[in-house]
Amino acid sequence: VSSLAPHSEPLSTIFAIPASTSEEGTESNPIVLEGISAEDFSNFIRWVYHIDWNPVTVSEAVYLGIINVCQLYFIESGMKFAVHGLQAYAILAQAREAIDHEVRLIAACTPPFVSDPSWKCTNHALCTKAWKDVWWNIIGRALLHPMRPTHLSDLMDLI
Repeated sequence: VSSLAPHSEPLSTIFAIPASTSEEGTESNPIVLEGISAEDFSNFIRWVYHIDWNPVTVSEAVYLGIINVCQLYFIESGMKFAVHGLQAYAILAQAREAIDHEVRLIAACTPPFVSDPSWKCTNHALCTKAWKDVWWNIIGRALLHPMRPTHLSDLMDLI
């Protein structure tokens, strides 16, 4: 409680009110914060106390939940944090989308087959077709695998 009060004047006022003797705030009679889901409040608490916080794995919904709580209690630092996080999330999402697009292009577009004269390719047309088949059936499928896609840096191991 003492960690929450400095973030917001409304929270500071709420926490200054003497505790009642009622059973409110127990497992059987929880305190209900109107307009705030349990998940949003939990994410807000994670931010306040820096509990298990990894910006790389935080979703857009987490930042929006923090904004929701911070708007209700006028917590400017939390708003700034979450807005900055959303901006970074958007940049990372766009980068991920661009990388995924490039990977799909690499999978779908077979690089040209260039054979060394010393290589044992007696029919260039057949070798080119075989190369395209190998590319799609091995490389393309590995890159586009829905559960375990191959990283671009591991492609040479497949050829």
